Amino acid sequence: MRENTIPPMRRLSRITEAGRLAVDVSANWMQEIYDYEELGSIELFAALKKKNTPIQPGKDDEGLFCKECNSEVGEDDVYCWWCGQALKRQPKGG
Repeated sequence: MRENTIPPMRRLSRITEAGRLAVDVSANWMQEIYDYEELGSIELFAALKKKNTPIQPGKDDEGLFCKECNSEVGEDDVYCWWCGQALKRQPKGG
């Protein structure tokens, strides 16, 4: 086991001299929890994943529009310029 390659603040478990598993708590555990919370919540990641899933743009008399924010989009746009929603590209000539 290459124990020296793991940073000491990240090492949470170890084997004692008696061969038992010992669990240690990091000295800065509160900062680590705060850092994870700063990354974002599950709901935030779900919303980002939904925006990254391409949707078919709507079509009306004026042309194509994003169904998420109701803004005009071009037929070659891969993303909506206003809300960032991924769009399915329109086939050429169709």
